[in-house]
Amino acid sequence: MMRFFVLFALAWSALWAEAVPGLFVLKMQGASKTEARTASVQRKAVARQAVEQRHARVLDSFDSALDGFVIDAPGSAAADWESVPGVARVYPVWERKLLLNRVPGIVGAWDAWARVGRDQAGLGVKIAILDTGIDWEHPGFQDETLPQVAGYPRGNRDSDLAGTNRKIIVARSYENILSGLGVSTPRDVIGHGTAVAMAAAGVVHESPQGEMSGLAPKAYLGSYKIFGGTDGTTNDLVILRAIEDAINDSMDVMNMSFGSAPEVRPDLDSLLDAVEGAAARGVLVVKAAGNDGPDPGSISSTSQSPSTINVGASRNDRTLMSAATVGDQNYGALPPGNALPLEAITGELADAANADGNGLACGGFPANAFQGQIVLILRGTCTFEDKLNNAQSAGAMGAIVYTDDRPVGPWDPRSAQLPSLMVSNASGLRIKQQIADQPGVAAVLRFKPSAAPVDPYAVAFFSSRGPTSANTLGVDLVAVGEDVYTAAQNSNASGDVFGADGYTLIDGTSFSSPIVAGAAAVVKAARPGLSPHEYKSLLVNTTSLLWRDEQVVGPNEAGSGLLNLDRALRAPAAAFPTSLSYGAGGADVNESRQLTVTNVTGSPETYQVGVVPLKGVGPEPGTSQFTLQPGESQTFSVRLTQHGISGEQSGFLVIRGANSDVDVRVPYWYAVRGAEATSISVIVPIGESARAGGRLRLYIRMNDASGVSMTDAPPDIQVLEGGGSVRAISLDARYPGTWRVDLVMGALPGANTFRIAGSGAARQISVGTN
Repeated sequence: MMRFFVLFALAWSALWAEAVPGLFVLKMQGASKTEARTASVQRKAVARQAVEQRHARVLDSFDSALDGFVIDAPGSAAADWESVPGVARVYPVWERKLLLNRVPGIVGAWDAWARVGRDQAGLGVKIAILDTGIDWEHPGFQDETLPQVAGYPRGNRDSDLAGTNRKIIVARSYENILSGLGVSTPRDVIGHGTAVAMAAAGVVHESPQGEMSGLAPKAYLGSYKIFGGTDGTTNDLVILRAIEDAINDSMDVMNMSFGSAPEVRPDLDSLLDAVEGAAARGVLVVKAAGNDGPDPGSISSTSQSPSTINVGASRNDRTLMSAATVGDQNYGALPPGNALPLEAITGELADAANADGNGLACGGFPANAFQGQIVLILRGTCTFEDKLNNAQSAGAMGAIVYTDDRPVGPWDPRSAQLPSLMVSNASGLRIKQQIADQPGVAAVLRFKPSAAPVDPYAVAFFSSRGPTSANTLGVDLVAVGEDVYTAAQNSNASGDVFGADGYTLIDGTSFSSPIVAGAAAVVKAARPGLSPHEYKSLLVNTTSLLWRDEQVVGPNEAGSGLLNLDRALRAPAAAFPTSLSYGAGGADVNESRQLTVTNVTGSPETYQVGVVPLKGVGPEPGTSQFTLQPGESQTFSVRLTQHGISGEQSGFLVIRGANSDVDVRVPYWYAVRGAEATSISVIVPIGESARAGGRLRLYIRMNDASGVSMTDAPPDIQVLEGGGSVRAISLDARYPGTWRVDLVMGALPGANTFRIAGSGAARQISVGTN
């Protein structure tokens, strides 16, 4: 029997963070220690009455996630409600977007399972999946041996309970809250939540690729369907209600594989308060960092909470690749994100360049130009959809798309149905030469993936990087999120995560996050009684280092490193905060941070404290050695005092127990602001084509060498080709360091090229029009 552990990851494009007009979260002033509960409740009632007297509707009220309520006040602004008696802060309501077989050996799960027993991994722990629902009929969620839990199952209505079983003990659907969705069902018709749940806690079972399970196969699951319909969009009103319910359902771990990019300002994000409220009530919150890398400063919103674990993506140690065979040469290939034939197709290979001169397939072809052939097409200028439809209209039976200067990555042909695969630029050029040397050479497209080894100890290309907009470390750690094979829904072929056989291969931090959530369940089951902050440290500060070119990958890319579940089970101490961010400033720095270390073992332990710089200089800890009794804590200062430094200062504070072989590593970071931009981040990429005279919008940040955004001067943007126009608008008031760039295409079809430049960096954007 093939023995695979299969979990997965998906690259969802980020949603531009838009506020929902007329909806606001009103957070109440905190109650004093001496104030009676009844006085706090009365103050909230007075505030609600004041809101309703101004003809606004109260849509929902919260006590656990945060103390406040959501109002519907069309035509008003947040400032209109700041004077309501008892209200401390008014937040906009933001829209949010959805953002293992070989995994166990990479993240230390096999050793961890051997230590605790795979049949005990996560036993009794409840994981809340805030997502698109879970396919409760999937074999990955069937376990009749799990004990029934008193007080469960739970749902918002009786119909929700159809989505529960021994494994899934809560199923709540919030589709009815989302605008225009009157019918509410817990069924997952998108597939994202099913895949996420599998990564976290799928049971041991047989898949088409062999045996698989999640990180915590014996954990319970709670399904909180916060995304309705099939578009993968929700908002803070729904998320706040789900967080409130998850707290009251006594969930232990909460996974949030969604976000919005770029980051909104923390004082405008109510979810930061909500996740802190969840942590205060014992819930450990795990969140996807985002898929907008590799540019710096690409972290998604709600990543600045000190209690949340923000997870980036690393590579798998193998990729399950499709293949294109041309003659006797095999080329690894990536299928698109839509349904494909299960069987291979074979046909004579043709080069699109022989028909259109450039191989882009962006214009029409003569009828039957590629009748019964497989066409080689170059990426760029127009959409994948246009390319494939143009080839199919000319009689093609399939296509090989080879990329340009961009890496092979997830691609979306939208409604195009032509069977196709993507290969690298180098592979495409070799195939092109084969066609020239052997006219009529045959090609075979094999869509069913097979395994090929890769180096796992690297951050995935798409994984978002820090720093955050507040100049803090935005990634806590990474886990496998590339080439992950996992469960999928098979009831809706148009759903984004669909597999006819109930499984799929996918990329994204959406799925490295639940791998960490599952790991949290294993640690909590094996080491009960700790706080969310202590569990966070056990996972974050015990990772394996990642290396590139014989250098340790820094904390802005990988946080503390790659998840190592076995080390988390054996760690001798927990630290809080789990990283030390000293911000960004000048060449002279004198900043201090407090660090608390707790003995989480059952015996007295003596600890040594040291500093390992990666770049620049390191801080000075206030102590080098101390002894703690079980459960005892020590707090000390860690001061960074330097003069005349430059660039990034980063590394690790290392805490070593005398009786343990597991070091507790706390990343630190400080940046000296640079004088010029060295990179330009396109945070929300534009599409690949537009209409002549049409408009496109993108969002950019200009960054110095340490990734700190530069806002002093606007970008210099020029039209190089196509006769269009352009303007840039600062959005810093809502989205720190961000510029909106509006591109207007030229009046005639053809290429439009724009150059975006900062003081020391430039980036060129080319858009084809038709």
